[in-house]
Amino acid sequence: MRLRVPSVDLILPVYNEAPQVPEVLPRVRRWLEARPSASAVFVDDGSSDGTADAIERGIHDEAAPRAAIRLERSPVNRGKGAVVRDAVLASRADLVCFTDGDLAYDLDHVDRLVDALRDADVAIGSRHLVKQEGAIPSLRRRMGGAMFNLAVRLLIGLRFRDTQAGLKGFRASAAQRIFSRSRIDDFAFDVEILHLAKLEGLRVVEIPAKVSRDHAALGTNVKLTRDPWRMLRSLWRVRRIHRAPTRPRAAAIAV
Repeated sequence: MRLRVPSVDLILPVYNEAPQVPEVLPRVRRWLEARPSASAVFVDDGSSDGTADAIERGIHDEAAPRAAIRLERSPVNRGKGAVVRDAVLASRADLVCFTDGDLAYDLDHVDRLVDALRDADVAIGSRHLVKQEGAIPSLRRRMGGAMFNLAVRLLIGLRFRDTQAGLKGFRASAAQRIFSRSRIDDFAFDVEILHLAKLEGLRVVEIPAKVSRDHAALGTNVKLTRDPWRMLRSLWRVRRIHRAPTRPRAAAIAV
């Protein structure tokens, strides 16, 4: 008997990334062409540089092969958490994944998420499970990441070494349970959805996430003299909104 291939929705949040569109769209098309059960949706978070228009033109380019790609626009900048949440809750696929719209991670990582979801409710990428090659992230970026991770452990109680990689996947039932409860729109939304997975008693696995060489060298928007307070406020809000665990703690497993 032929086994049914699960359908997959790939969500790609974008914000002011018009220069990357001509490179990103062909890569997404090629990935979809090899996976007939998959579709992709770009969610534009109120870009002001023409990102959404560039994607729209690319989707309807008569010279390009047809693919299951669509675009959702937000008229204003709401935050990555908000646009991803809307797209996840609108999905009707068996599995729903999201990754950074500039493809900081090669799309073969999405295939690894799908494989991991055979035995798990949630799969997340972790940069700490691979030895990154090429340029070393700046000291500011490494310090900002370490500070944030420590705050997550102390305030939220999550033991993942990397909550912020833009690479996560969910079974449909898990996605609906998590994102129907999520409220955070800013950079702490990744922490919130993992905290909710823990509260729901869902099984979470980690897969290695290798950042491309170009992205590894990029700086960070974190300002160590100011953003620690934003971090703490956002994390405290996660803790306050989702206070009491109602189910057993989810397991964190590296695969």
